[in-house]
Amino acid sequence: MSKVSVIVPVYNVQDYLRECLDSIVNQTLKDIEIICVNDGSTDKSLSILEEYAKGDNRFIILSKSNSGYGHTINTGMSKAKGEYVIIVESDDIAFPDMLEKMCNAADNKKADIVRANYYDYDGSDYAIYNYDKVPKDCILSEEEKMQFFDIDSFYLYLCRRDFFVHHNIKLNETPGASYQDISYQFQLIYYADRIILMSERLLHYRVNREQSSINNRGKIYCICDEYSYIFNIIKDNPKNIQNIISKTIVVQYKHMIWNCKRIAREYRFAFIEKWQHIFQEYFDNGYLNLDLFTINQQKDVKLLLSNAENFMKANFVWDFYEDVISYKSFKRMILPSILKDNNVIIFGTGSVAKAIAKEFHQLKGFDIDTFMVSTSDRISDKNTIVLNDIVKYDKSTYIIITVKSEQVKKEIVNFCMDNGYYNLIMFYID
Repeated sequence: MSKVSVIVPVYNVQDYLRECLDSIVNQTLKDIEIICVNDGSTDKSLSILEEYAKGDNRFIILSKSNSGYGHTINTGMSKAKGEYVIIVESDDIAFPDMLEKMCNAADNKKADIVRANYYDYDGSDYAIYNYDKVPKDCILSEEEKMQFFDIDSFYLYLCRRDFFVHHNIKLNETPGASYQDISYQFQLIYYADRIILMSERLLHYRVNREQSSINNRGKIYCICDEYSYIFNIIKDNPKNIQNIISKTIVVQYKHMIWNCKRIAREYRFAFIEKWQHIFQEYFDNGYLNLDLFTINQQKDVKLLLSNAENFMKANFVWDFYEDVISYKSFKRMILPSILKDNNVIIFGTGSVAKAIAKEFHQLKGFDIDTFMVSTSDRISDKNTIVLNDIVKYDKSTYIIITVKSEQVKKEIVNFCMDNGYYNLIMFYID
């Protein structure tokens, strides 16, 4: 049995993979197995892994079709045989003595898990995490563990494999690589009796590849999925459930704010509406304890529960006519201000466009007589115009965009705004 099983999830990282693997191969602790799980890479990542495996029998290469980060890690963990397990992401760089120092800390303190500190790295080191509120280099009490929930979520945990297996710890197998580290970290802290947070920085965490990938509505709720996964874990293993859930909600609030800042602007309000619904459920079930929030946070949570629009206005740049909103909000906030003598054009001629036209007839008592498409070959009847024809209409015209394609939507918005049309309405059907 090896001392440590190192799990390396790999997906299209050919530009960084060698540097990562070299940092693992050259660890001062040699008694390791290196389990690399290729998640259907389409670049040269798999051939690089095979090259390293030929020269080092500590490598185990698992290759599968693309199924997301959670499934990839779970696959690697299921093959691990070491006394300890650790995840090293395939674009990060471990210090040469990282595993040795983390193992020594775990052995000396008989810890279930050890979390090391790290540098943000984009070619230079940035030491920005201090964790001042969390005790370091010592076993944490139950109350101190709760503070641990509040540090940045990350995979840099060395865990006893028997502890990992005993509690059946699994990453959430949602698609892609979206926030699974949050529920992973929660499980480790939730189940562990003995935790050490090392103050020493032992890894370069590459940040220059991070992108604000939350630019479609299908991904904006991934963080909500992680917290749903977390609360199911708590409810299945009741241990001071009211206190744990209430304190976890405070951490979720901070993650939701952070997530909201990363979401493409036009989807923020859609996310906030979902957030409002989730926190209202917490409140109704008695889990939302405002006393655990700061005074400013309490004000924001109360505002969120009472009025999502005002919460948006108070915390983010806000413009109804550029932000995607739910159709329910559209009917409540915008539709009443559209008068019969306003020009209204719907971009699109599909089922959604027709449903909106029907709503206008029922709610406002008038028919929309103009629909717009991108090119002339899509014109279906005399009531259909192409995008360029918008310049014939008054600048006060309301343009309701129903297309799903992000690229087409962006082209419409840019064209309209370049020509002075700002009453642009984008929403989703709830």
